[in-house]
Amino acid sequence: MRVHAIFGIITTISILLVVFSGRWIADTPAIAVVLLVFAVLYVAFLATFAYSAYSGKGSISDFLLHIAISSVQTVTSCAAFYISYGLNGTGCVTDPAEAFYFSTVSFSTLGFGDLTPEEGLSRAVAAGEAVVGNLHLALFAASAFFLLSGTGQNGDGSAPEADPVEEEDIETLLLACQRRVSRLQAELDRLRQRSEELQKEIDDELSREQQPAAEQPEKPPG
Repeated sequence: MRVHAIFGIITTISILLVVFSGRWIADTPAIAVVLLVFAVLYVAFLATFAYSAYSGKGSISDFLLHIAISSVQTVTSCAAFYISYGLNGTGCVTDPAEAFYFSTVSFSTLGFGDLTPEEGLSRAVAAGEAVVGNLHLALFAASAFFLLSGTGQNGDGSAPEADPVEEEDIETLLLACQRRVSRLQAELDRLRQRSEELQKEIDDELSREQQPAAEQPEKPPG
């Protein structure tokens, strides 16, 4: 069973606990603490998985799925915590709808202000949830850009295969360049040889002009 399937099952169980056992969670704060610890561990796992996904060792699509599951788990865990430790100064809120509403608003950093956390741990959790929500949003935007722009990796974590048509075009271009270089090299050799012949002709002409006048035949008297 893959990792995201395990996390998905645990997240589903967490949602069911909050929805159908609000009063039980309110009377047993340890349940909310356990769910919150699991959410924190999932966020830590998400940070390590981000490195492998962006470095090409993991799959971007799988990472997007982890971001979605982690977002739901964080909202659910914080909702359970608010049920146990109170909202709006009225003691324990056992209505899951209000708890989910406030948790979602905090996660998205909207902050309508109609509900506020109790003093103490609830405020600390609400502030941390806002920070984690921004982190999830940033990771989701970056991963979606990688996936849509084609810079992501294959599902098996390997680099995307090159287009065979592009490889053939590159090979053809390389062969054409090699032939061009060979022709230029032959032309350069021919010019070098012609230059040597011209230099030899110039040297011969200079040597003839520098011969002593005595060696030249005298003209007969007129």
